[in-house]
Amino acid sequence: MRPNTLTGYRHSLKPVIEALGGIGLQHLRTADIDALVTVRLSGTPITQRDKRGRRAAEVLTFLRERAEGAQYNEILAALGEPGIKSLDRLVASGGVVRIGRGRYVAVEPSDPQRPRVPGSVSPRTVVTMLVVLSSALDDAMREGLVSRNVARMVKRPTVEHHEMRSWTPEQASQFRHHVRDDRLNACWLLTLAGLRRSEILGLRWSDVDFDAGTVSVAQGRVVVEGRGTVTGDPKSKRSRRALPMPVDVLMALRTFRLRQAQERLAIGSQYPDTGLVAVNAAGSPIRPETYSSQFAQHAKDAGVPVIRLHDVRHTAATMLLDGGTTPSATAKWLGHDPAITLRVYGHVYDDALAAAGDALMGRSRITGEQKR
Repeated sequence: MRPNTLTGYRHSLKPVIEALGGIGLQHLRTADIDALVTVRLSGTPITQRDKRGRRAAEVLTFLRERAEGAQYNEILAALGEPGIKSLDRLVASGGVVRIGRGRYVAVEPSDPQRPRVPGSVSPRTVVTMLVVLSSALDDAMREGLVSRNVARMVKRPTVEHHEMRSWTPEQASQFRHHVRDDRLNACWLLTLAGLRRSEILGLRWSDVDFDAGTVSVAQGRVVVEGRGTVTGDPKSKRSRRALPMPVDVLMALRTFRLRQAQERLAIGSQYPDTGLVAVNAAGSPIRPETYSSQFAQHAKDAGVPVIRLHDVRHTAATMLLDGGTTPSATAKWLGHDPAITLRVYGHVYDDALAAAGDALMGRSRITGEQKR
């Protein structure tokens, strides 16, 4: 699993663990998750449940009822061996202290303040939480830990659809013309070709085959929380692909490789040997946030809408589908699942299908009238 994926899972499940972590897995109910969903959406924070279990709560209650504490034998007589085991764990964690020979007292207040689960989050955040939780419970079912996945019975909130932003072919051409003399022109052309930022920043010269005219995606460079920029495998198995590049992209890459050779010669032995394509004039790898900020500045200077770097992939996908490329070929080019490609960019393909249907009936999509 990629580090960023793991971080995302932990972030999504944090409110689940904080609010429901004290419930035994087999005792988790749909109503418990429903209540958490309501809290997350309503904005009313929820007090976290004590995660130490029922036995620990019994020991703490027993001790709090006795201001002077209780003797070991009293606890054993009242709560048995399970109570003593919980007592030992509470002593180890600091929830109970031994104040004398065999005498124990609880050090927590009777109404402890626990961390709170925040509310007023977006429906999309809640849906993501439910998707990850449901996936975890599916794993639990396969391992025989639970008999059913109660998260699948929770009604998911409606997520408002936001139309993705992209450039028109004319705007993409305008941006391409603006960056033609930029040092990173080859990288910007790869961005316009639909490669992810991580794929461009992880591209090595050994991945560029000028004889075959291909660029292979074999690794990526991403920012991982707490670890900085990390080089690793591509985003998914489908992301690992070899793409036949247009002549102008290959020419830009040749020009950039020659420029890097000149920069290496000027700096000498101090020039880092990273083997990466996307490096600065001193040979150091370009940071992801730097690449994004430079892209935004170029878009502004080019006089085109300043969209997210990732939205350029939407532009590439739209242009491919609108140009007649099949959904499966478009998905392979982008390193996507074909089903995802159709779901995300289906409106473009639907337009093409509608045009085909109208052509069969002798109608023009341009005029909307039947040809006479």
